[in-house]
Amino acid sequence: AANPGQLDSDHDGVGDACDDIPLPLYDVVEITGLPGMSSASATDITAAGLVVGRWFDTSTGGFRAYWYDGVMHDIGPGAAVSANDAGQVLGTDGNASWVYDIALDAFSPVPGLGTQFVQAVAINASGWVTGNSDTLPGEPDHAFLWDGTTVYDLGTLNPPYSSIFYSKAYALSDAGWVVGESLVGTVADAWAKPFRYHPTLMPTMEALPYGAGPYYISGSARAVNEAGNITGWKSTNDDTWGNDFLFDGSDMTSLPKLTGKWYTIPAGINAQDHVVGWGFGEWVWYPCCGNLYVGTILRASLNTGGETQHLNGLIDGLSGWNLTQALDINDAGQIVGVGSVDGHGGAFLLQPIAPSTCQTDLGYGGPGNSVLSFCGEGLASGQTSDLALTGATPSVMSWMVLGLDSTPTPFRGGTLVPLPFVIAEPFPTDAQGEVALPGVPGGNGPLTVYAQFVYPDPTAPKGWGFSNALEIVFEG
Repeated sequence: AANPGQLDSDHDGVGDACDDIPLPLYDVVEITGLPGMSSASATDITAAGLVVGRWFDTSTGGFRAYWYDGVMHDIGPGAAVSANDAGQVLGTDGNASWVYDIALDAFSPVPGLGTQFVQAVAINASGWVTGNSDTLPGEPDHAFLWDGTTVYDLGTLNPPYSSIFYSKAYALSDAGWVVGESLVGTVADAWAKPFRYHPTLMPTMEALPYGAGPYYISGSARAVNEAGNITGWKSTNDDTWGNDFLFDGSDMTSLPKLTGKWYTIPAGINAQDHVVGWGFGEWVWYPCCGNLYVGTILRASLNTGGETQHLNGLIDGLSGWNLTQALDINDAGQIVGVGSVDGHGGAFLLQPIAPSTCQTDLGYGGPGNSVLSFCGEGLASGQTSDLALTGATPSVMSWMVLGLDSTPTPFRGGTLVPLPFVIAEPFPTDAQGEVALPGVPGGNGPLTVYAQFVYPDPTAPKGWGFSNALEIVFEG
C-alpha cells in the first residue's frame, strides 16, 4: 500500500514502487474553450502539434471548424479535416471544400472533378489536396488529387466499370502517395479493395499486393506515412470487415485485434509505424435474448508493433475520459480523437508522458514516513530532475545532508548515510511536510553525491525523523 508520502500516479492506493498496474503513458488534454460549445472532435494533428477538427455550436445548432495550438480558434461553418505546418487547414462545408490560410485569414475553394460535390480529406506539406468528387451526372464519386493547378481523376481499380464503380481516397502523404479503396468485381457482385496511387511513380491506381502476407479479397487503405507504409483493414470475405494490416511496400502484416472487439479500423500512422484507430463489435449477453452482437460500442486503440492496446488503459483512470476513436498520431506520439468526459462529447489530445529516471534509493529511512526522491529526465548535461521530500513533519526546519561517501551510521535513533558529510543545507517544510526543488540541472560530472534529509519529529523515540538516502549521479 502507498505510504503517506509515496508517489501513487494512478491513484489506486498502491505506491508506484509496489504497483503492478502500468502507470499512465499519456496525459489527456481536452480541446475546448469556445463559447456555446457542447461537443467537439479532433481529426488531424501535424508534426508540429497543430490540431484541427469540428465543434458543435449550440447558439446556431450547427458544426463549425477550428484549429488548435494550445488555444482553440474558430474558423467558420463546417469541419476541418486536415492541416499542414505551413498553416493551411483543409475543411468541408456541405458539398464544398476549402483551404483556410491561418496567417492570411483567407479561404480558397478546392476544385473537384464535377460540379455537385467535393469532399476533401487530406492536405500535404506541398498544399496538395486529395478527396472525393462527383464526375458526370448520375455517375459515382471518384478519388481525386489536386496539386494546386490540376485536378486528377484517380479512376478506379476496374477501368471498364469506372462509370459505375466508385473510388474513395482517405489519406495523402507529403511524398504524394494517395491511399483509399475502390470498388472491383462485377455489377452483380462488387466489393472494395485497398489502393495506392502516385501521380508520377504510380500514375495508374494499384491494388495493394499482399506479398508474403495473408491473402485477402476485400479491404480499405486508411492512412500512409512518409516511408510509404500503409495501414488499413482487409478481409478474406467480400462482404465483411476483417483484420487490420500494415503494408511495408511489398508485404502485408496482420495487426492483432483489440481485446474484446471483433474489428478495428485504423485511422492514422506515424513514422514509427504506430497505428491508431478504434475497435467495435462485441458479443454482449442480455437476459432477454442471450448473446447479441453489438457494433456501436467504440473504443480507441493504439498499436506500437505488438499487442493492439485500449487507449483508455494508458491514461489516468480518474481522468473521467472514455476515449472512443483515435483519429491521428504524429511522429512525436501525440494522438487526437474523440471521446466523452463529464457527460459530453469531447475532442482529446494525448500527450506522451516522458519516461522518468529516478536516482537510486539506498533505503535507511525512518523513524518517520518521509520519502526522498529525485526524478526527471536525468542528470546529464541539458537534462533536469526534480528533488522532492514528502511525508516529513509539517512546518519545521529540515536539513538536507550531502556527502561524497556512503557510510551508514546510527545517529539519533535513525541511520545517517552521507558520512562524512560535506554540507547540511537547511530547508523549511511546508504545511504538508514537503520540500520541493524542481528543475535541478544535470551536468558537471561525473560526480556521485549521497543525500538524506533529517528533521525534527516529536513522534520519533529520540525526536528526529530520517528520510531514505539517495545515491545521486551527475553525468558530464
